[in-house]
Amino acid sequence: MRLSGDQLQLAPTDLSTFVGCRHRTGLELAVAHGALYRPADEDPYAAILRRKGAKHEAGYVESLRAQS
Repeated sequence: MRLSGDQLQLAPTDLSTFVGCRHRTGLELAVAHGALYRPADEDPYAAILRRKGAKHEAGYVESLRAQS
C-alpha cells in the first residue's frame, strides 16, 4: 500500500491482508498516510545471516573473476 499524491495504490497483498485482518489494513493505511510508523524488527540472527551471506557472495564473485 502506497500513497502517491492523493491516490492510494494497492497491491494484491494489500487485498489479501484486508480479507484476513481489517485491523491490519487500518494500520497499513495509517502508515501510508504517515500517521504511524512501522516498527523496525531487527532480528540479530537475521543480521548475522545477512552479513555472512554477503561475505560468502563477495568471495564467490571474486573467485569467478579470478577464473576469467
